[in-house]
Amino acid sequence: MAAVKVGNFVRSADATPLATIIQAAPVYVSFPVPQLSLPDLRQALGAGTAAIQAVTPGDDRKAEGQVSMIENTVDVTTGMVMARATMPNTDDLLWPGTLVTVQLTFRAEDAVTVPAAAVQVSQAGSFVFVVKNGAASVQPITVTRNVDGEAVVSVGLRGNETVVTAGHLLLSEGTRVAVREAKAGP
Repeated sequence: MAAVKVGNFVRSADATPLATIIQAAPVYVSFPVPQLSLPDLRQALGAGTAAIQAVTPGDDRKAEGQVSMIENTVDVTTGMVMARATMPNTDDLLWPGTLVTVQLTFRAEDAVTVPAAAVQVSQAGSFVFVVKNGAASVQPITVTRNVDGEAVVSVGLRGNETVVTAGHLLLSEGTRVAVREAKAGP
């Protein structure tokens, strides 16, 4: 970025720089992480699995990189700690100074998931309706966490069951159901 133009008068005593060089590859992305996620982030950094995706508003493409640093203090007013990722930016997708949306991945794991809308809660805990022989059956489950509209189930499902995702108010144990194929979505 040029601070002066051709024809400008410049003296050696001026404090104005002639130009500022801004690095575009790699680019650093700084983002806050809740202190509750700090142990998972530190473990992921140690294992080398702390990956990040950054999306610029108005662009569907994702830039990928690795978390390279965590500040050594937590902001006591917000409960957040700043982290920084290094993005190769070989395709010039990211522009220095641009705000981005960040998705941080601690690790990849195999898990049984169901749409979060399928999970129901009663006084006895969480459950889903599973279709067995054309009838709804209540199946108690334990949900570990929710990620992007999916509930990660640690106990209660093997992964090969047909789970009811709509019409829960009309169901009870043994209610006959008709299974419909999933609609193709975006």
